[in-house]
Amino acid sequence: MKKALFLLFILSWAVCIHAQSLSPSVLPASGGYFNAGGNSLSWTMGETFTTTLSSTNNILTQGFQQPNEHLSLNLKAYLEGYYEGGVINGQPSGQMNNNLGNGGLLKIVGLSTNINDVDWVTISAMSATTPYGLVGSAIGIIDVNGNVIVQFGREVIEAQSYYLKINHRNSIETWSASPVRLNRITNYDFTTAANKAFGDNMILTSDNLYYAFFSGDIS
Repeated sequence: MKKALFLLFILSWAVCIHAQSLSPSVLPASGGYFNAGGNSLSWTMGETFTTTLSSTNNILTQGFQQPNEHLSLNLKAYLEGYYEGGVINGQPSGQMNNNLGNGGLLKIVGLSTNINDVDWVTISAMSATTPYGLVGSAIGIIDVNGNVIVQFGREVIEAQSYYLKINHRNSIETWSASPVRLNRITNYDFTTAANKAFGDNMILTSDNLYYAFFSGDIS
């Protein structure tokens, strides 16, 4: 009987030791991922409220959901027909379609509540090799300072290089001069030189300070 109790104790101790092992896995109560029409939605149920903080080159986030599947592109570009230039506090403003401070086009026509919103653009990551096909795209709003931020889906792979193609309803399609390596956060500025676009396909702004995509005027 004592021998049987001793064996039972050994087995129980072994089970307890196994039960104390730790796993780095996180198992939320529920979750899912959906992808359609170039947009994706990823969610989990059961995590507490979390915060994401970001700067130009860094992202700090908490919780189960991490944004490491998506690459963020900070792009700067001007649209020729929207560019107004001007001077603010003695310095060139480099602004576009701010309507003398009354707001960008989308704000003026009632499609946005943000005074800085000018128009929508589609930014695509294109293969760096022939036939230079579409890999992924995202739609963003360009502001009066020419800035637009988009996030690509998981089909665009970190540390790979892609041509950047920009489409706007009133502008000539414009590509980056060469493939751009996309990291977690990438910056690309078309405005500094004509050769930032493929084939130097840009025009000097009216104040001779920047370069812009060829586009029609706002009527």
